[in-house]
Amino acid sequence: MNLGMAFNDRITGDGGTNVESAIECYEKALEVWMKDATPLDWACIQGNLGVSFMSRFYYGAIGVEEAKVCLHKALTVISKESDPLLFLKASSNMCHVRAAEGSSDETRLAALDTVNALEYVKSLARAGLMHARSLDEDYAIVAGILATSYLSDGAHSMALESFDRFKASLLLGFLSKGAEIARRLSGEVLDHFERLRNTYRMLKH
Repeated sequence: MNLGMAFNDRITGDGGTNVESAIECYEKALEVWMKDATPLDWACIQGNLGVSFMSRFYYGAIGVEEAKVCLHKALTVISKESDPLLFLKASSNMCHVRAAEGSSDETRLAALDTVNALEYVKSLARAGLMHARSLDEDYAIVAGILATSYLSDGAHSMALESFDRFKASLLLGFLSKGAEIARRLSGEVLDHFERLRNTYRMLKH
């Protein structure tokens, strides 16, 4: 499992080759770590394998469907109550997979699940029950994905409401990612997205 993580995070060598090596390592690990015997470890490997399959997609190969299957398996074991941070990570990755898949409805559901996970982790941190890093960046990214899914369905008011839930100054730093997703969802969405970005830029100043 650790070797797979090393290949996935490796910055030297060919990126596509590193991803394939990571996938091979995780698949071999799943021959040892069984769901019934070590469910949490099994779920972690499934989650990491899902991330590697998603990375394969970014390198131009098929991987979205495989990533979705792996992350779904991980989420059958991990819950926000059992491991809040791991659940947040898996939910967030599923959100990105759904966005890459291009279904606005599924993307929106996954984004809302991620928002709920973020809120849960923040509530635990505020209560002093756990330590969590700043989640502002995560909020900004998922807000962009959520707003884009609304835009693709023409629900402009809901898109603006999604943006309004988070700080405009943070969102502006991550809108390029949202625009990338928008291109995949619909050509017209990008124009609306740019208008929203300009609106928030004016509000910021």
